[in-house]
Amino acid sequence: MTAQAPDRVLYLNKNFVLAGISEDELWSPEARFTDREALCTGCYRGYIATYRVHDDALELHELKLSHGQSSMRKPPPLGGREPTPFDQEPFGFFNWTYTDIGMRLDYSGGLLLADGFIQKLYVHMGFHPAWKYKHVHELVFDNGRLVDAFDRSRQMVEIRKEFKNKPLKPSRELDSETIRSWIEGTFSRKYER
Repeated sequence: MTAQAPDRVLYLNKNFVLAGISEDELWSPEARFTDREALCTGCYRGYIATYRVHDDALELHELKLSHGQSSMRKPPPLGGREPTPFDQEPFGFFNWTYTDIGMRLDYSGGLLLADGFIQKLYVHMGFHPAWKYKHVHELVFDNGRLVDAFDRSRQMVEIRKEFKNKPLKPSRELDSETIRSWIEGTFSRKYER
């Protein structure tokens, strides 16, 4: 597997990477899109969601989807929106897109929104954690309503200091369980509030 294409969050008129989720996923397409498939290793989930905070409410705003490449069946409506074929994608990750969905989500928990990836911290595996970004905001929601927001950029500087002299990935000489645990961790965006 490779580094994964992240979900995005529109907040304060800016497009952030969704780098951390304190609770369960914000929204999951598993039940609705059973014909979903990964068209490349850079997006093993077969979709990328863009969320937005609008009038202090969390919404699913856009969805890019790899759906039924072999059958090319049109996916079902989502939030009252019909999908449109998505053929402008240069890497071939997706074949359908939903725009301006505006579907309110009832998520309760924290999100880490990140911007300004530090390229020297790149590792070709999974999702990049929040501490690898220069600017990080934590948003806290209760039933989909924004109840608090914090700038966590200074805390990320402190975390980076802890990792300064540590390798970004495990040595190949380590036992397979340690390596497997590290790989699983890179594909999780879970964080503790």
